[in-house]
Amino acid sequence: MTEKRPALRKNVSMLENQLHSLEEKCKELEKTANICQKEYETSCVKMGIKGENVENEITQLVNKLPTFLEKIVTEIQKKETSAVIQYYYEFSVYTTKVLNSKVRNNTHMDKSVHSCFVWKKSFKMGISCSSSMRFAKRKNQFPRSF
Repeated sequence: MTEKRPALRKNVSMLENQLHSLEEKCKELEKTANICQKEYETSCVKMGIKGENVENEITQLVNKLPTFLEKIVTEIQKKETSAVIQYYYEFSVYTTKVLNSKVRNNTHMDKSVHSCFVWKKSFKMGISCSSSMRFAKRKNQFPRSF
């Protein structure tokens, strides 16, 4: 019996250490579970559901989708909104024409705009962007046509 005491003490201390590490792991997992629960609740609030029966609640949201889309369509069809859309369309057409004319006439452009046009031309021609930029810098000119 006396020979077994040191082995039993060692076994007890090893089990106590294991118990302590498992208790720490349990606390850590509880914290993680609380964080996940909070994230779940915030996601449910963002989606506008309670989170009790997610499948049914999401199905109900999908059923509400046609009325939501109809509201969007009626809003877009209003005169004020269609005027804004038309204005934006005309603005984008105008800016595209101005940028294209600046590129064709070699007038001064912002570097980011120039690199965008170089990339666009390179993409159409199947050339890598970096080699096309090196060529444009070497020749000190902008690409002329797209």
